[in-house]
Amino acid sequence: MVIDFSQSNNIQKVLEKLRKYDKREIQIKNIQNLPHNKTALGGVDDSGKDIIIYLNYDMPFEIQEETCVHEILHIILEHEGYPTISIKRKYYNNLSENSKKLVRRAIGQFIDSIQHPIIFNREINDYHLDVDKCFSQQVIQKVNRFKKRKTNVKKQHFYFLNQQDILVSMEYFYYPKKYSDSVLEKYSVFSPDAYRSSKKLFKKIENVGFINPISCYRSASIIKKHIIKYGKRKGLIKYNYIWENIEIQKGTPTQ
Repeated sequence: MVIDFSQSNNIQKVLEKLRKYDKREIQIKNIQNLPHNKTALGGVDDSGKDIIIYLNYDMPFEIQEETCVHEILHIILEHEGYPTISIKRKYYNNLSENSKKLVRRAIGQFIDSIQHPIIFNREINDYHLDVDKCFSQQVIQKVNRFKKRKTNVKKQHFYFLNQQDILVSMEYFYYPKKYSDSVLEKYSVFSPDAYRSSKKLFKKIENVGFINPISCYRSASIIKKHIIKYGKRKGLIKYNYIWENIEIQKGTPTQ
């Protein structure tokens, strides 16, 4: 099923906000067109002439609607001056292609970890989305992620996967309570060491938050330090270089 923008007041509302900053055309494509993440709920590419939003056509209207609002909110946050995540160019250019893939994945996870808390807050409070259906699906997606995680890997890679789990997990604390409790309970079973570290990290950022660009930048810096410290405790060297070379930059609001 291809979503019809005109049938959603929520999408019209978020588009109206986007148009204050960005007049580009929006294309909707099936997530099956992506070379990876074909079972994800969605994605966005705003690097070109048009904005491309990828949706999972197998999902019901309510999920596609939320995903569309969600992806547009990512773009809006950039225009509002929320921090950006990048990698030091000299470090990146000297990597193998496989290592570059790991870096791009880490950057994407970092962006989501600092943007999803405020996006979820806005979805719940500013739009009339089917919250229960949407966050039920989020929990399903995350549990599937836990189940797919490789366990028969070398110790260094295992702890690098834990670092990614810690990063991704920050959004779990910002789901509505019953969904947050559900996914955190499952997380504690699938990855107990990472779960314990996630709880400690959340305590560090809980009172800082992500509600505006300044607090988001501060939380992002705390997250980066925590991930690196975790890696050092586990004896990571090569994988920790990725996090050490990630740059958190203050955004510039679009006037």
